[in-house]
Formats: sequence, structure tokens, C-alpha cells
Amino acid sequence: MLPAPLCVVYSDRCKEHDTGRHPENAHRMDAIIHLLKKSLPPESVLWKEPRHAAGEELAWIHEKSLIQSIKDLAETGGGSVDPDTVVSPASFEIACLSAGAGLAGVDAIFNREARRVFIVSRPPGHHSMPSVAMGFCLFNNIALAARYAQKQYGIERILILDWDIHHGNGTQAVFYEDPTVFFISTHQHPLYPGTGFPHETGKGQGKGFTRNLPFPPYTDPEIILEAVQETLDEVVPRFKPELLLISAGFDGHREDPLGNWRLEEKHYTALTDMARAQANRSCEGRVLSFLEGGYNLTALADSCLAHCQALFKK
Repeated sequence: MLPAPLCVVYSDRCKEHDTGRHPENAHRMDAIIHLLKKSLPPESVLWKEPRHAAGEELAWIHEKSLIQSIKDLAETGGGSVDPDTVVSPASFEIACLSAGAGLAGVDAIFNREARRVFIVSRPPGHHSMPSVAMGFCLFNNIALAARYAQKQYGIERILILDWDIHHGNGTQAVFYEDPTVFFISTHQHPLYPGTGFPHETGKGQGKGFTRNLPFPPYTDPEIILEAVQETLDEVVPRFKPELLLISAGFDGHREDPLGNWRLEEKHYTALTDMARAQANRSCEGRVLSFLEGGYNLTALADSCLAHCQALFKK
């Protein structure tokens, strides 16, 4: 049986992470899933339920003290890790489910259930550091999936492309000294969290395996796209990744309230086309994409649809 063109990993339970009046809320899931189910050809999409990431799996990338602190805060009724990052009574379980969605996605690719995967889960992950949850993120979903692919399927080299408008400081921190994961981030600067300078290129054995592409507010989208294309064209033939992961934030959209870029759906199509073409050259087409930011509901849903339609292509 041939793999499905696209797998979408999603659970309604992700809406149980209750953030209250907050940009990162459950309405994001409703907007995305409604449009995807309405617009994507049902015979070509495998809808897959996530599983929970176990504590020992989370400990591959996070300190046990962080895992326990999120669990304790949820069990005592919830609260805030910082002014931006909310924990509700269900948040620990749902954060484990969101992290486990990536593991289910990795399984779908390597078990040949699907050629490409889009993870629609929350809380998002790319700001979560080894020892600190921050920036709406509790556990680092994409970093855990990368480690899982290495441990479970023997993948030696993974490329992570992060195009969220905010720098993926957590993902960078996890792999900063690791030459087996190449991290590329394009993001607005200055903007939260204030990291992601070009001189941040890795440390120790990981020196040269981090590439940051910061751009100021209101940068012409074509300049951003050109920089990403040039970087991929340079890095992929040399690094030869076996799996390509995307932190797909859509808060660079011109309608998004949390950033000042001017991207539109066509630009997210172009970014996805770039990633897919590189994966076809180096990774047997294997692409696993994770929802990160995006806070204007209409722009978010439309951008996710454009992203998925581009993932469908051969």
C-alpha cells in the first residue's frame, strides 16, 4: 500500500490546554482544522491521533526539574511560568500529548504511512529551553521529534528550518553543541525573545551547525525568501540531511498582531516548496512540519491550508 501524500496529526484534546484570554488559545485549532477538513481532498489525507510523550522521552531534551515543575504546577491548579506562558490543570497532560504528536508523525513517515506530515498541536514548542519553559511553550515538540528519529530510526543528520517570526531559541539551545542537527532560523529582529544573531553559529562540536537569518520589521518578503533559498542551497548538499523538520510559524503574516512582517499565503507556499524540493534531493522527500505561532485566525488557517497544499506536491 502506497503512503498517503499527507498525514495530519491532531487531537481535539489539545484544546484542553486552557490559556484564557491569550493569543495562543484553542480557537486556533478550530480555525485550522475546520478549513483543512473543508478544503483538503479527504482521500489523500491520513488523520492520525497523537500519543503522549513519556517522561523518559521528554528527559532526552529537558531537565527533569523542568518536567516535574510543569507537572506540579498543573496538579496544584495551574498558574503562570512567566507572564506569557500559562499552565492550566490539564496543561501537563496536553503538553505531553503535543510533544507526542511529533513522535506519532515520525512513526508515520518511517512506517511509510505518509510521505509528509503536518503536526497541528498546542502548546507550541520552539521557545522551550532544556531547563526553562517560556514564550507560550512548555515542552519543545520539534526538538523531541528530532531526537526520537535519531534514537528510534537511526537517523544521523536532521535539518530543522524555523520560519516563525520569533527566533526558535529553545530549539537552538537544545542542539547548539550538536553536529547531527543543523538549525536554520529566519525571524524578525528585534523581537521576542531577543536572540538569534548571525554570530550565534553553535559551540564546540556544534560550531557551524546553527544559522540565523534575522531581518528587521517590514522587510520585503522576497528578501527573506531569497535568503532562505540561498542558505538551503548551500547547507543541504554539504550537510546531507536524512530528515527535514519545519517549525512552521505563521505569525510573519501581514495580518498577524504579534509581528511586523508582510508575508502572505503565497510566501508560505514558496517556503514550503523550497523545503519540499530540498527534502526530495536529500531526504527521500521526508518532511515533518510543526505548527508554531500564528494568531490572526483567518490568516493562520489560510496559511496552514497553503502550507498543506504545497506539502501535497511531489
